[in-house]
Amino acid sequence: MADHFSRDLLIHIFSRLGVKQLCQLKCLSKEWLQTISSPYFKKQHRDHSKKRPSLSLISSSRNRPFRSQLIHLSSIDSSNNVHEYEAIAKIGEGNFVCISGLDLLCFYQTGDEGEIWICNPITKKTSFAHSF
Repeated sequence: MADHFSRDLLIHIFSRLGVKQLCQLKCLSKEWLQTISSPYFKKQHRDHSKKRPSLSLISSSRNRPFRSQLIHLSSIDSSNNVHEYEAIAKIGEGNFVCISGLDLLCFYQTGDEGEIWICNPITKKTSFAHSF
């Protein structure tokens, strides 16, 4: 009974934290890793996150020697706290349209190349998804 209560309390508290903090908490104990990784917790966190709107600003800068762009992300939450994610991705050169959903960013390159890139701002990993 006490274990069930403490797990529910953890889920209640953790569901209010940002993804970056949750990634850090996963490393502290196996119980917390299991709790944060569970499908039930992910649903709770996603539902709670929908109640906290945020504004995101994405900008890029060209890295001339490598002919690529560094993508920078800033977000403002409902409490007016600014979160900076510097150099979250390195993608090919060009103009991009960004589509955001859940915790991933999707960049579609406009123009002749027509490439799609997927980026996870928390892990700073970028994957080339498709070329048209």
